[in-house]
Amino acid sequence: MAILEALSLLGIGCNSSRIQDQSSIWFELTGIASLNLPWILIGDFNAIASLNEFQGGSRNYYRSKARVFSDFIFLNNVLDVNYISSRFTWCNNQVGAARKWACLDRCLLNPRCMISVHVIVIRSVIILQ
Repeated sequence: MAILEALSLLGIGCNSSRIQDQSSIWFELTGIASLNLPWILIGDFNAIASLNEFQGGSRNYYRSKARVFSDFIFLNNVLDVNYISSRFTWCNNQVGAARKWACLDRCLLNPRCMISVHVIVIRSVIILQ
């Protein structure tokens, strides 16, 4: 139980769509990730980890951002907790061919946290206007 007492919960809201800004954030978070503490990182990352996490829009727009974000996940050996509902967590609320869907919100756990937390369930709800 001592490990749970030191659990860190970090929230993130990455509202920049610029890859340079996001790369800086992932670099800073890698520094935090190197601490030998259990942590959960949860929030809106405004990035996908792979090309199957979006529908609609340009592959070129998502490709480089997905590579940078998936590198962050891989280099820090974090687990991306899956949702029990829709695989998409964001929609631009457009209609027809202009509609875009993506998985931008997620919950990441580091290895120290995975030892302590046995069950995590994340449910995503998208509200369309």
